[in-house]
Amino acid sequence: MRAYHLRPATDDDMHRLFEIHRAAMFEYVDRVWGWDEADQEARFRDYPRTSDVQVIEVAGEVAGFV
Repeated sequence: MRAYHLRPATDDDMHRLFEIHRAAMFEYVDRVWGWDEADQEARFRDYPRTSDVQVIEVAGEVAGFV
């Protein structure tokens, strides 16, 4: 099992974190409301404050966030 660690998110992380959000949520959002990329990006950008987000890193790579 690879070790992981948490670190505070930065503004530079937000594009990668949105990609993870899209991979996890696309199917569900698309099925219910339809996926609108611009709308989802705006909602994601406006929702989490970076100071509240922790990035999960595994072997130096971003693997997720909480």
